Amino acid sequence: MNTRNKLAFVAILSSSLMLHAERIEEQREYTFDLSSPHAIALKVEDSNIKVEGTNEDSIYVEIERSVDARSKAKGHAILEQLGSKIAEHANKLEIESPLTAMKNPHKKAHFRETITIRTPYQTELSIKTEDGNVVLKKLSGDIKIKAEDGNVACHDFSGFLEAKLEDGNLKGKRFSGTITAKLEDGDAYLHFVDTPEESCYLKAGDGNISLDLDKDCHVRLEMKTKDGNIDSNYETILTKTDETKEPHKNVSISLKTEDGNITIN
Repeated sequence: MNTRNKLAFVAILSSSLMLHAERIEEQREYTFDLSSPHAIALKVEDSNIKVEGTNEDSIYVEIERSVDARSKAKGHAILEQLGSKIAEHANKLEIESPLTAMKNPHKKAHFRETITIRTPYQTELSIKTEDGNVVLKKLSGDIKIKAEDGNVACHDFSGFLEAKLEDGNLKGKRFSGTITAKLEDGDAYLHFVDTPEESCYLKAGDGNISLDLDKDCHVRLEMKTKDGNIDSNYETILTKTDETKEPHKNVSISLKTEDGNITIN
């Protein structure tokens, strides 16, 4: 592992209860060379996560942290205590927060953390977060996401995505993968550019679902809502699903809302 750390300090006057505090900022960079196939697992409490696929063999991780503290020494201590830790194995990388939010003794310190990862396109990825947004770009592989409070965006994706969101929105652009997702309170938007390899399922408890299908996406749509409206251009989509030309005619996308609308474009 090659590690390069960058530290930066900026003094500010905090508007919180911690008057005359300094904002302590820290940036750490890591490079890992894991054996293939490899996996990345994140279990974090209060972090934003960005993961992007590349054509490189190595995995690059950048962690940016900041905190409001009365002194640099105190700020460094808090960053070290609350910041995510990395464990490297032969073919797996684990990033985990050492403390849960319930045990955080520095709630007034306004701790913030952003984790940026650049990894080979084909990556097995597992993310569990309590408070923070997740952005995925240019990935292919098996990805599992469980988010309690935060939005998830997944763009240029061609693998298998399993997502469960309690309070947040789901957005997918230029999607050609397979997805199974459940949202308790949030809206979902998916843009498919091609026919997925397997059938997809999307359920929103209290939220709307919007689906855009490009001309190369041939699927059977199943839509159901308990308390909402369905607005669809489905008849024009039917003209593109000629079974004599469609090799994926058994692939379906199932959409279900409890209290929300479904829109198909």
